Amino acid sequence: MIRFIADLHIGDKGVAEKLRGLTVEEHDALIVENWNTVVEGFEDITYVLGDIGNDKSKSFWPTLHKLKGRVILIGGNHDNDIEELPKFTWQIMGCMEHEGYILTHIPVHPDEFTRWEEYGQVYKGNIHGHIHHHDVLAGIECGTAPFCYFNNKRIDGLCKECENAILYKDKRYFNVCCEKVNYTPLTLEEILKLNE
Repeated sequence: MIRFIADLHIGDKGVAEKLRGLTVEEHDALIVENWNTVVEGFEDITYVLGDIGNDKSKSFWPTLHKLKGRVILIGGNHDNDIEELPKFTWQIMGCMEHEGYILTHIPVHPDEFTRWEEYGQVYKGNIHGHIHHHDVLAGIECGTAPFCYFNNKRIDGLCKECENAILYKDKRYFNVCCEKVNYTPLTLEEILKLNE
């Protein structure tokens, strides 16, 4: 079985406490418990779409070794310990394609979908992490220009620049950060159902 999750941040006290409201011990134990409930053995592959641990602390390595199955890591902005990562992961990549979806840590720019289409490559969407509990949002064209918004500020309702632009979730993007998937790796089918 193949599953996906992002932004584990194992051993990261700042993320555990400030972003997720848990102690680092509760946080790490929750991830291990939920992971090992669905990932059964070596035949299972889990793609971790970046930020597997806290690159400032080596304390997360013993926790990572408790996770079942094989891990393929799509590198994130906190995955800097290149010497140690191969000891835990089966493979490390920058991005890849899986069944018509591009797997990345940071969401791809919306223009990339059009650029790929020009060369005959059509992607169904982007499975990603990085933006934690936020979604990639898009706007209805409103006489100025269409826009996308995916930084760390959340806007609901009307765009502040144009009262005619209503924001909505861009359905090409599938955020599998821990916060969005209940700290549990999901199959592609589960991700698609969650985003209906």
